[in-house]
Amino acid sequence: MPHHCIFRAIATDASDSPFSEDILEYEFSKEFIILTFDCYFSQSDPAQHLCQYQDKMVIHFRNDSILCQISPSSLKGVTSDWFYSLPPCSIYSFGDLIMLFLAQYSSLQEFKQNKHHFFSIKMRPSDSLMVYIGYFHNQVAKVYNYSEDASAIAFINILWITHPLYKHLVKYNTNHSMRS
Repeated sequence: MPHHCIFRAIATDASDSPFSEDILEYEFSKEFIILTFDCYFSQSDPAQHLCQYQDKMVIHFRNDSILCQISPSSLKGVTSDWFYSLPPCSIYSFGDLIMLFLAQYSSLQEFKQNKHHFFSIKMRPSDSLMVYIGYFHNQVAKVYNYSEDASAIAFINILWITHPLYKHLVKYNTNHSMRS
């Protein structure tokens, strides 16, 4: 049989589900609206996916049963296969599901850099100021617990000395923050 004809067996019996009986027994209200999600395909940061999922589910965040039962709809491909391969009745809370998910996909997690990362950012001579500012702000988002003072100093130090903005910032340096 060709590989594209092989389908994953879907759990048809509650005893096959990775969720506990308590989670499965929860009955949704008739007004419950199933939300749409950006699906996780195991090719990006799993923590970021969880944050996006929880942001959409914020109105139900205190209900583990809802968070658990809806979560498989945000998984696709091998990630969905992984979920349905979990042992029956192995998940008793959304916290359990988070721990299993992050343990499985932690190698894809983006870790925050320390403030020294600022000083590894380089402006190429061919970069326009607009391109460099966009790149710099993208890199700032990767720094854990950054300070505006450190990022402002790094930004100025990274500009090419011959750049007109560098000359202006050095000449009129009056302790401005990155916002100004």
